[in-house]
Amino acid sequence: MDGAVWGALGAVAGSAVTAIGGYLGPVRASRAAAREQAQQREEQRAEGQVERLIAYRAALREWEEYLSDVVHRTQRGLNLDAAEVHERVATYTQRANEASDALMRDQWWAGSEKPALRDASGYVLDFVSGVRRVTESEVMDRIQRARYTRRSMYEEMIDRLARIAGEPVHVTYGLDSSAGFGR
Repeated sequence: MDGAVWGALGAVAGSAVTAIGGYLGPVRASRAAAREQAQQREEQRAEGQVERLIAYRAALREWEEYLSDVVHRTQRGLNLDAAEVHERVATYTQRANEASDALMRDQWWAGSEKPALRDASGYVLDFVSGVRRVTESEVMDRIQRARYTRRSMYEEMIDRLARIAGEPVHVTYGLDSSAGFGR
């Protein structure tokens, strides 16, 4: 009789283990799927952050490069339409504003460098239109100030990229890599 009892207990225990396994297996699979989905969301969020940083950097760079191009074209004696320059400056301003606004999703308010570009834009417009007499040197000084302001913001962008990527970001300015700095 002991054998029958032990056999019955073994069958009950085996059924219990099977039932527990049947329950825990899907729970473990569900948890693994949830972890994978969370990891995918984090990767997508990080990609979005990087894309927004790149868009902001590009918007500011393009704006500044356009201002420099206008001055250089004027220096070469090309007559530029002041209204067209004003429209393009307005477009670059709008792009920078939109890119800056997008950074707010990442809890970063980036607004301190745009006044320097707006100031430089005003000088460029005055230089092209002749509304207010400004010298080429004054215009280039304002563009250079905007460039330095933009570059000072890059350090924060580099820190953010490094945090997002989880690894150092190597940066160089210009062709001479010794002029840059690595992180």
